[in-house]
Amino acid sequence: MMQNTIQTRMTLVKIDFDNVQLFTHLPAKLGHREISVPYMVKAAADSKLLSEITRKVKVGEEINVSLTDTKDNRVNQLTRLTLIEFSQ
Repeated sequence: MMQNTIQTRMTLVKIDFDNVQLFTHLPAKLGHREISVPYMVKAAADSKLLSEITRKVKVGEEINVSLTDTKDNRVNQLTRLTLIEFSQ
């Protein structure tokens, strides 16, 4: 079941055989000044989506992503993010 879908803009850092790694730029303040904090996110993705990203997106580019959290039983039921779609 899809639940807790997140839609945001992230920077593509790396594409692996079963996942993508993305930087999210969370808003933060340093004193009164707004700063971007890079935060690494690893998201599982199916092979069709991964090959589409490989064809269309270069590492370092920003893309719009939709992520959902999924339970991964192999890793003590830790929550894991899954990339369900992207656009440029």
